[in-house]
Amino acid sequence: MFGYIRPLKGELKVNEYDEYKAVYCTLCKSIGEHYGSINRFFLSYDLTFYVLLSINEGFDENNKKLSRSRCVFNPLKKCNYIFEKEDIYKKAAALTVMMSYYKFLDNSDDEKGIKASVYKILKALTIKSFKKASSDFPYLALVLNEMYKAQSECENGNLSLDACCEPTAIMLSKVFGELAGCDKMKETVLSRLGYFLGRWIYTMDASDDLEEDLKKKNFNPLIKKFELENKEEIPKDKEDFIENECNASLNSNISMMIPACNLLNNGRYIGIINNIVNLGLPQMQKEIIFLHVTKKQRKKKDKE
Repeated sequence: MFGYIRPLKGELKVNEYDEYKAVYCTLCKSIGEHYGSINRFFLSYDLTFYVLLSINEGFDENNKKLSRSRCVFNPLKKCNYIFEKEDIYKKAAALTVMMSYYKFLDNSDDEKGIKASVYKILKALTIKSFKKASSDFPYLALVLNEMYKAQSECENGNLSLDACCEPTAIMLSKVFGELAGCDKMKETVLSRLGYFLGRWIYTMDASDDLEEDLKKKNFNPLIKKFELENKEEIPKDKEDFIENECNASLNSNISMMIPACNLLNNGRYIGIINNIVNLGLPQMQKEIIFLHVTKKQRKKKDKE
């Protein structure tokens, strides 16, 4: 996905940070085991949140088993792994593969030149694992396919930001809601959380890409919203207004997520989940919208 859903690490307790890293590393390992090592490179914080939410809502302390072994990417480092509810990690691994594939498919259409060729190569390299993941979890495959088609229609129709947010919002609403099983009350809570998180993600991504999309003449609903057509950069006299408007839109989505979070199980990962929604998401807004931290700078920070 996009890598925006992450905790504010400085505010996590020591044991929470260790647990978060263990879930992240276990998901990485599961991706490699089920869908091939190349897909480990597409691991994101977003699907780590999905695993945390899954386990928290099916809380069972007795299933937790920890082990420690070497990292595939850095053999000099040892990582903690949690072997618990393996089906959850496999499902998250499948989502990682499917979402990555659709991202490559979308980018191969949007980009030009060398970048477009790179994404076409990535599509070819991941098509086999995409088909396997789709076969393993057909409901999730159907939901993602519907999202991709609806998203393409919105963007090709040059629709508003509100309309363009809807496919991602509906997709996450269904993906999160599916975790509830037959519990209708829990499904309502999880679906609401997923819906507004989906709107937040799409708006965050549009804000993050606005300057680049202006230069490349790519579609971005914020261009229409702020009347930036035929411009190659954001006018100086509009910068503050655009920043504040984007931030307000994102805050409104977080304000709708918080009540849903308050109704989640008081499970093992509820502290990390609350940290992500209440602190991590606003911090991401601050870094991207006001501090203008680039994707390259964020990736470099993640490796430190």
